[in-house]
Amino acid sequence: MRPRTVLFAAVCLLSTLGLLALRPERRADGVAERPMPLVSGRTTVEGDAPEVGAARPDAVLRSASGRVVPGTRPANAVPSRRRDFEMADDLFEYSQQLVPALREGDPEAAWLMSRVVDYCAAYAADPAAFARDSATLAGRDLWAAEAMNAARARVDARCRRFTPADGLSQVRVHQLRLEAARGGSLAAEAELLARGEPVSAEGDYGNALLDRIDSAGDVEAFSALAPAVEVPDWLSMLDQDVAPQYHAIVWQLAACRMGLDCSAQSTLMTSYCVNGGICSRSSGQGFEEFVYDAAISRQSADPVRDAVAALVERFGGAP
Repeated sequence: MRPRTVLFAAVCLLSTLGLLALRPERRADGVAERPMPLVSGRTTVEGDAPEVGAARPDAVLRSASGRVVPGTRPANAVPSRRRDFEMADDLFEYSQQLVPALREGDPEAAWLMSRVVDYCAAYAADPAAFARDSATLAGRDLWAAEAMNAARARVDARCRRFTPADGLSQVRVHQLRLEAARGGSLAAEAELLARGEPVSAEGDYGNALLDRIDSAGDVEAFSALAPAVEVPDWLSMLDQDVAPQYHAIVWQLAACRMGLDCSAQSTLMTSYCVNGGICSRSSGQGFEEFVYDAAISRQSADPVRDAVAALVERFGGAP
């Protein structure tokens, strides 16, 4: 099954890089008995969810010009559970740790579980096929095959305890993100907006969501908006003239500068490579270095850098 969330974002880069998306692959491994079903079925408790978009206590002070007043919030600090997702060697174990909070209706737990499911769904759907496809790639004497196999090895290592019985699917990803958004997760709201499924039909919802993400300093939510940068044209709002094909890249680069993990081993780079066929020739390249090396023409590099700097200045963090 194709992980649609990552591929949806990858489309924004495919035309720029001139690469063809490769079909997702799967791989296999024996697995010990699990103590409980992980993510299939409804896990949150019954009851009314908090209103999406409700006021939050983490709003920051602003000057008369609308800019963030320095020192009124941390520079897009990444919550520990999100860091743990990036660093976890065993996402099955990590998901088990989320289950109690998920059952209590914690929107952050629902968002993070959706990321686990999205990351591991293709592997878990058919681990044996994942293994066969990896073996086929390993036999090809191509740099792209080598890069993709390295990324696939990371997915294998992190997801190897999942099986089809765990019910990891894109349907479940969507369910979890709806639960998270309705509970107040800005990242889930942003992801749904970017997929063309906003949780509100209000005409100014996109701008209002961006303002709330800005106030909260939620860099994952900011990153999730990248495919939706035309919904309104937020770059034009900042008087930045960038070719349309680079808008999503500019937004993603800004998120990286604001604290998102965009390193060579990050979920971002791994998912682009495994699910979208967008792989770096250099195993040590993070997203920013890769983009300027392979995705943007030299003539466009300066406008892109200027736009990234403007976004980082406007929405917090250190350029």
